[in-house]
Amino acid sequence: MRRSLHATLLAAGSLMLTACASTPRAVAVPPGALTVASVRHTSAPQPAPVWLARESLPADTFRSDDERALLLEVALHEGQVRSVESAPLELANLRVRIDARDRRQTVVAIENDTAAALDFELFLSPDGERFRLIPSCAVAAGTTAYERWPEPARWLAIGGVRAAQGDAGRCD
Repeated sequence: MRRSLHATLLAAGSLMLTACASTPRAVAVPPGALTVASVRHTSAPQPAPVWLARESLPADTFRSDDERALLLEVALHEGQVRSVESAPLELANLRVRIDARDRRQTVVAIENDTAAALDFELFLSPDGERFRLIPSCAVAAGTTAYERWPEPARWLAIGGVRAAQGDAGRCD
C-alpha cells in the first residue's frame, strides 16, 4: 500500500495536513468485491472558510438534497467524459454519498463504476445554502474512494467531472 503525507502551509498561516492512502487495483477481483481506490484524511486546523453560495456553484455542479446520494451517469468517449447527467440507481455509474457523519467529521464515498479514472471538484455544506470546496483525490476506474473532512456536513455537490490525468491513485 502506497501512502503519502502532505503538509501545506496556507496563506492564512495555518497548517493543513492531508494524507492519501491508495493501492493498485488487484488483477483478479472476485465478483461483488469492494475495491477501495483511496482513503483521504484531512485533519489539523483549517483555514478560514471560503464559502460559495448555492447559486454561485459552477454551472455543471450536481447538488444533493439533504443527505441523499448523488446518482450520476457519466458517458465516456475515447476515455474522455462526454456528458454527466442525473440518473436512476440502475443506470448510475458514479455514486457520491455521505458514508458517515458526526459533529466532528464527514466521510464521503465516491463509487466510480466507469471505465476511466475520474477527477472532480467536491463541495460540502452544513446547511445546503453555503458550500465549501474540499480537497479530493481522483478515483480509479471500478473503485471506491473515501474522503474524510473534519467538519460536519449534510449536503454535498460534485462538479467538473473529467477523466483523470496520470496516476489516479495519487493525491499530490
